[in-house]
Amino acid sequence: MLPPLVVAGELPDAQISTAGLKISPLVNVVPEAASQLNRDVNARLPHVKITDLLLEVDRWTQFPRHFTHLKSSTPPRDPAL
Repeated sequence: MLPPLVVAGELPDAQISTAGLKISPLVNVVPEAASQLNRDVNARLPHVKITDLLLEVDRWTQFPRHFTHLKSSTPPRDPAL
């Protein structure tokens, strides 16, 4: 049982046929000024590898101690791994 909008062919931005589902691409609704601001802010942020960030957070919080081996329940020997 298909929803009434599908049967009537009135789905907004989508068509369903025997070939499958076709969805119209989304239109960017972000104003150009906001996109430019995003680029400017990102250009000012340092480029940090995620592994380096996680190691730094580990030094602050020691969070890897909560991750234990599934079978042995031992803590990780090397937090970088």
